[in-house]
Amino acid sequence: MKHKHAEMIKAKADNMDLAVLLKTFNNDWVEFKASSLLIFHESDEYFLCLPKHQEAVLHALNGGDAQFVELGHSWRDCGTENWSFKGWYMDDSLVSRIKPRKETRWAVYDNGAMGHSTFETKEQLQEYYGIGNYQPVSFEVEV
Repeated sequence: MKHKHAEMIKAKADNMDLAVLLKTFNNDWVEFKASSLLIFHESDEYFLCLPKHQEAVLHALNGGDAQFVELGHSWRDCGTENWSFKGWYMDDSLVSRIKPRKETRWAVYDNGAMGHSTFETKEQLQEYYGIGNYQPVSFEVEV
């Protein structure tokens, strides 16, 4: 009978630099740091990826959004539904990242110039500047 993780065991044996991720008992994914002797238990869930993609993969496996890009192309959203030798996370030519979130920030526009301070809410801005002849301006930033 073939071991449940036979393909992963072979992939790791072929490339010992691959990062091994493990699903914990509370369903969080973490990096699995083991000694040189790596044991894949059939009862556990694992995911392999190139070390350069580990941050994005862990973020995606734990429910976040990740993206990858090929040189000269646009960022694409990516998933980690099933491990495969052909997944984006095994492609050294790709670059990956945690997908930036967009958040609103507030600043003041007064006498033809933008204020130097930014605030997370309009209320924080008004609390700082008080009542005055300025215009609150909202804008989005990637964080």
